Amino acid sequence: PGSTWAKGPDALDLSLPPRKLVDDVLPDEFPLSLFYEALARKLRKVVESTRGITAAAPAADAA
Repeated sequence: PGSTWAKGPDALDLSLPPRKLVDDVLPDEFPLSLFYEALARKLRKVVESTRGITAAAPAADAA
């Protein structure tokens, strides 16, 4: 049998929770949840270091 994901959106059971849909891969396919978990671990410090940064410039810099 081929990949459910390769068949397109009509082949997916959209009543399932998103996590189940992400994990609904064949054994030889890379589970996306593992990718996102690894990515989150690698980016955690970068994301935390940007906390408080906004697009708004301080009033002194705007003049």
